[in-house]
Amino acid sequence: MPRVCDIVGLLLLVYAAIPSHATCPVSEWVDADTPVEACTGRQDFKGRDLELVFSDEFETPGRTFTDGHDPLWTALVNFPSTNSQVNAYSDLPEFAHTADGKLKLKAAVRTSTIYYFDTGQHKTDSRVYTTQMLQGWNKFCFTEGVVEVKVKLPGRAVQSGLWPAAWIFGNLGRATFLKSTNNLWPWSFDHCPAAEDEEACQNPRTMQAINACQGPEVTAKYGLNPHQGRGATEIDLIEAMPGWRQYSYQWKVDAGMCPLLPPEAMQWVHPQLPFVATSVQLGPGVPLWADERPKEVWGGDAANCWPGDWSKAWLADLCADLPAAYEIEYVRVYQRKGHTRIGCNPKDFPTEGWIQSHEADFTSAFHPELLRYVFAGGAACSTDADCGTFGGVARGACTATGLCECSGVWTGPKCRSRRTSHSLTCRPLEDAVLGGGQCLTTDSRACGFGKCVKILRDPWAPSAETQLSDGTWTRLGGGDGRCACDPGYGGPYCTRATTPQCLANPFPPHFETGLGLQKWITELCGQQQLGPALAVACAEVEWTPHWISGDGQYSMCGAWLRATWVGAASCE
Repeated sequence: MPRVCDIVGLLLLVYAAIPSHATCPVSEWVDADTPVEACTGRQDFKGRDLELVFSDEFETPGRTFTDGHDPLWTALVNFPSTNSQVNAYSDLPEFAHTADGKLKLKAAVRTSTIYYFDTGQHKTDSRVYTTQMLQGWNKFCFTEGVVEVKVKLPGRAVQSGLWPAAWIFGNLGRATFLKSTNNLWPWSFDHCPAAEDEEACQNPRTMQAINACQGPEVTAKYGLNPHQGRGATEIDLIEAMPGWRQYSYQWKVDAGMCPLLPPEAMQWVHPQLPFVATSVQLGPGVPLWADERPKEVWGGDAANCWPGDWSKAWLADLCADLPAAYEIEYVRVYQRKGHTRIGCNPKDFPTEGWIQSHEADFTSAFHPELLRYVFAGGAACSTDADCGTFGGVARGACTATGLCECSGVWTGPKCRSRRTSHSLTCRPLEDAVLGGGQCLTTDSRACGFGKCVKILRDPWAPSAETQLSDGTWTRLGGGDGRCACDPGYGGPYCTRATTPQCLANPFPPHFETGLGLQKWITELCGQQQLGPALAVACAEVEWTPHWISGDGQYSMCGAWLRATWVGAASCE
């Protein structure tokens, strides 16, 4: 059964290349830097013609991926606890950027610290290794396809510690946001079992959040299809674990903890490093009671007689190999010709209602909105070259305020990314917006003819910072404020003179979080009597189930844009 997937990672599949002289498709999703030979002449293993539907060649230098910087990729901030990780994810450009025609993800011996409040006490957690995970969650999505990449894995094959991976993930869950994946990962089951088969199917009625036993009384409020089992299936396209050791099983046999296995079975309990794995993780899998792997018998321990925790064996030697870079030269997605299936919320596998209804599960203190909208411009500049001018072709200009302003199809703080997806759909809202660009309250020049208003976060919410190479520290998670323009000026960073216009009273509060702005929108649009203009604007910014006639074209445009759009309509 097809599933909607994000490019969270990268996939290599076999295809055939045949001669062709056509050109690349003209599409928002196909990078203009894609070579012609990559756009044509592809066939799948059954001999069916393929066409290019997505590409990112990473040729433009200086792209950055902090949340709100790039329409295709998002750099995460996190201090992960799964898989025995001892690293932090930093969104600073040093750890995720483009250079030399490649996307470069860096791992380094660099301390990152999180400050948080737990059980009535202020606490900290410092990680001496800092790296990056880059996601395409809910930006570009596809159903079926062939993904081709060219990558160079980091580090040495014989040195343990790094775990470079490329993988895709259903967008009903967001990788590393654990609440979003509870009872969704890695389910891929579209059957409602009879009572006697419930346990064998791993109890989908209680363990699969969206299961085929649910009727419209459950699914309708989320815009889901009734009696359709759903989940966030994971496809580990490539995982490389370097190293030089081999786990020894024999000592457990000698200690009487595990049974002696026949020689042909020993290969499965003697995994060697380095190794590369490709796998599909989906549920329900093999029931626990049907697991026939050998069990430990010593001391009543029921743990499997399989490799133990290797996670600390490499700490002593890894530092000499860092920093290391994971380099991606390109990402390309092909689909069967005439069978293009792209989009994050298809009618046969809808997702938006579930995501919007569980917004808190897909966000964090460092990613306070589902996705921050990518505004065009806003970076500090001295010359036009700072704003994406390459080879004499201007993508933006440095304004009198010392901030970049982009032109044409370019967006991002320094006009280094092409507009795609939400940055195209939501452009009418961006063109009309007054303020809202993310900013640092410590930077007096961040908002042109305006000021940076601090967003009032939960006082107990965690904060984090990474130590730079010069020994100084910088905060993670992007700006801590939102631009508010002086009268007569507009644009996300208050760089453009505007004509007076009707303003909502009250105007959306600049200090509100993304969740707070969503509440503001819901209250304004939930009034019993709406004027014609406000009724239209509310229909445009709120999601609706696919079976109900509605608009919702701007429902994924970011909290501030949507709030100011309905706010302006409320006084017309």
